[in-house]
Amino acid sequence: MYNLRYYHPNFLKNLSLLRLQDCYFRDPMGLLEKLPNLERLFFRCSFYADGIIYCQKTGFPRLRYFSLEGAFYLKKWEMEEGGMPNLNCLKIRMCRDLKRVPFVPSLKEVVIEGMSLEVRNWMIQNRFHRVESVVVKD
Repeated sequence: MYNLRYYHPNFLKNLSLLRLQDCYFRDPMGLLEKLPNLERLFFRCSFYADGIIYCQKTGFPRLRYFSLEGAFYLKKWEMEEGGMPNLNCLKIRMCRDLKRVPFVPSLKEVVIEGMSLEVRNWMIQNRFHRVESVVVKD
């Protein structure tokens, strides 16, 4: 993750798809949310440190698809209102310590798998019933 900072700025500026797998790091969102053309983001990673990821209101302006898998130590995901304004599809799998998922008004599809019953119930009760397709798997 730290090596992304050293790529040529034009390379990062044009990046539309990013897949991070088998990595351990602190909150990467501060760097990734500034990629202006990022449309699809796949995390298959574990977070460490304080177990929090944070998205600003201007973050991820073109992101349409976000997949988060195996973030075993992720406890909290916070997002300012207006963050990820074009997110259509959110998939979260095997993030057992994650207690809350921010609601994004543009969501059309949410897939939740291997999450606690507490999180699933909370999502159903908190505006996720407005999403066209919500799939919950054990």
